[in-house]
Amino acid sequence: MTDVEYRTEQKDLRKQIYSLYGDFDSYAWWVLNDISCEASVVGTIPKEKIAILNGMISDFNTNLVGATRQISVSWDDCLGPRHNSTDVVKREKVANEELAKLQQSRATLIERMVHIFE
Repeated sequence: MTDVEYRTEQKDLRKQIYSLYGDFDSYAWWVLNDISCEASVVGTIPKEKIAILNGMISDFNTNLVGATRQISVSWDDCLGPRHNSTDVVKREKVANEELAKLQQSRATLIERMVHIFE
């Protein structure tokens, strides 16, 4: 692939990434806070469990920040200047491993949140 073709592909990829991140950003940070507020107002769960739920929501949002940091490693590699492919592969492997751990942690948090409503 020539440098011109590479930059053209980067431009298209940048549009796709920003569109996907826009979708993510429009709900990921807020949806669980809405659930907490509604549960508190409607009384779906006892008041003492609201604080526990809010702590888990805070942990979930911290996890999302960690995930976006890992994803930015890939974005930097894809949207920046060309790098040595061996270095990129190593960074992607580390980022993907960390993303898998973060995803599992989020799944565990969601399971714990669900149990609060039981």
